[in-house]
Amino acid sequence: MHRLNKEKGVILIFVLIVMVALVGIALAFWSMISSDMKITGAGLADMKAFYIAEAGLAKARWALIKDAQSIPWQETDTAFGGGTYTVTADYSDPPTNQYVTITSDGYVPDSTNIVAQRQVEESNITIASGMNLSLASNGTAASSSGHQGQNLPGDAIDGKTNTKWASSIKATSWLALDYGSAQTVSTVTASGSKINSIVVQYSNNGASWTAVSSPSGALPGTQTFTPVTARYLRLNITSGNNAKAQVKEFESYTGTGGEPTLGQGKFSTSL
Repeated sequence: MHRLNKEKGVILIFVLIVMVALVGIALAFWSMISSDMKITGAGLADMKAFYIAEAGLAKARWALIKDAQSIPWQETDTAFGGGTYTVTADYSDPPTNQYVTITSDGYVPDSTNIVAQRQVEESNITIASGMNLSLASNGTAASSSGHQGQNLPGDAIDGKTNTKWASSIKATSWLALDYGSAQTVSTVTASGSKINSIVVQYSNNGASWTAVSSPSGALPGTQTFTPVTARYLRLNITSGNNAKAQVKEFESYTGTGGEPTLGQGKFSTSL
């Protein structure tokens, strides 16, 4: 009997050892599966962020080509495909401005709570000669009449529709751009209010001004004219007797017009 009890004890210990071993194997297997799942999940999130970033890059190209947006251009925290992207388009070689670089960051789920982030960039994108290139952002703005409050002349060339320049005087005023050097200009776009008419003028010395010739279109809006080469460009504005002109955006362009095209740049990815 004593021997039988001893054998039962040995068997029990053996069974316990086997059970502990099996539990250990199971835990190790579960840990391995869990780790693989995390790695797989991280990989999927990383891939998702990459494709979201690519979507931002594609949106930038569409905005510049089809939507005729001026450079620099950006979109911030735009929701797409279960994440967000932030994308910018800027000149690669200022002040020559012959090449564009687009940089897009994709985030999962967003830029505040980052699980995964990827960045794609297309650099040194060539610009077709027919493309209208924005010149306003390269210059400095001045006005004939100061401004109301914080509505500075520079607010009319900042690319933002929620800011504006507001004249401090009634009836007539002007808003001018100094490019810093001679530029060829063929198109002007202006938006604003309390404006009766606008004449586009150019100058090389900032003192004597000449109205552009052969214009088409009307301002506020878009006006295309025979190209002129000058350092200064201005809007000579007439308002009502009791009105003070306001200009939200003053953009000038060089090029022959038509649908613009962008070449292919150098593609890279990071993060």
